[in-house]
Amino acid sequence: MGQLTDITGKLEPGMWDYRVFPGFEDLVPPLRIETMGTLDTFGFYGSKFTLSSISGTYLEASSHVLADGRHLSSYGVDDFIRPAKILRLGGLAPDTLIDGAMLAAAAPAIEPGDALLIDTGWYRQWNTPGFVERCPKMLPSALAWILEQPIALLGVDIPAIEAAWTDDDASAKGGLLTQLFARGTLLLAPVVNLDQIGADRGRLYALPLPVVGTSGAPVRAILEWE
Repeated sequence: MGQLTDITGKLEPGMWDYRVFPGFEDLVPPLRIETMGTLDTFGFYGSKFTLSSISGTYLEASSHVLADGRHLSSYGVDDFIRPAKILRLGGLAPDTLIDGAMLAAAAPAIEPGDALLIDTGWYRQWNTPGFVERCPKMLPSALAWILEQPIALLGVDIPAIEAAWTDDDASAKGGLLTQLFARGTLLLAPVVNLDQIGADRGRLYALPLPVVGTSGAPVRAILEWE
């Protein structure tokens, strides 16, 4: 076995969430961790979690945006274990717009069925103000380049992919993700620690909670590398 790097962001009270987007304020619940029982009161210690399928580092399948899409529970374990390649863009500044040329210039050799993990360095802003709304985002040309790659899974260290989320054109929002999911690609986001991996390839283990009938679920993601 090679070296193992945890690329999962921690779930904790008060953490970032998507309520910063207009219309999401009452839709996405804040993460809560409450004590359900203690040794003194019940003879055991347990906790109650309140969270959404898009809490922390999560995996999403096509039913997230497509009426006829697949739920995450329809996939097998083998679908969540993939050879992985890391595309490194370095430490991007807030509000950077990522285009296709940037991705093409930094791209490793990608093979069919790979997981492509994009390292922007933004994960260092986890739980800081602006982590969601000011993260680097992708222009349509970036996703066009991604759609040309024979990948089975796209992983990113940014919590919002589309530049359209910062625009006033409501019809543009969600368009890029729809194209990604329409081709059957899974989305893993946002991951952490990609810059701590001393190789540009490895094996990804991204195992979600086996929740039936949902588009996504929080995940524990590990990268094994030499």
